[in-house]
Amino acid sequence: GFTVEGDSIVEETDVDGQLRRRAVSDFDLELPVTVSVMYRLDGQEVSPADLVGKSGEVDVTYTIENMTGSEEQISITDGQGNEVTKTAMIYDPFAGSMSFTLPPNYTDVVSDSGFLPAGDGRGGTLMNLSVTLVPGLTDQVLEANFTAQVEDAVIPPVSLSFLPLVVRENTSTRPQLE
Repeated sequence: GFTVEGDSIVEETDVDGQLRRRAVSDFDLELPVTVSVMYRLDGQEVSPADLVGKSGEVDVTYTIENMTGSEEQISITDGQGNEVTKTAMIYDPFAGSMSFTLPPNYTDVVSDSGFLPAGDGRGGTLMNLSVTLVPGLTDQVLEANFTAQVEDAVIPPVSLSFLPLVVRENTSTRPQLE
């Protein structure tokens, strides 16, 4: 029941008290950020279904990729003051996070690639990963993994959140160097 104008949902209403609205969409375009996961058990790649119920050393790798890249013509000034046009891959910048809790049957959890493991207060291990996909500052593909010993493995649910970063022009006055 919402009116769509361009890229915006528009609704005019009178409110005397409280009013709650919710919009749900069927997003059928390509996602700007993709996530894939690979599981290894005792060094052998396995599917998630084949990991469930097994025991051993598990190695889990998440690959997060910015999919917004497109080739564009950009103009830059070279070191001699000449304008040069080049083709470059241009990406939209994103920041986000991934989090999940490994249950107590995952022990000896180690990550040296971005995950910050912490106790959850109930014997499990809370895993948090901050993700920044900013052109010129970071790669557009991030891999993060952890290893653990597991007895009777389960696959915990994972929460992902990503937002586009909006670059705004700084309107403050900055000192000029001469």
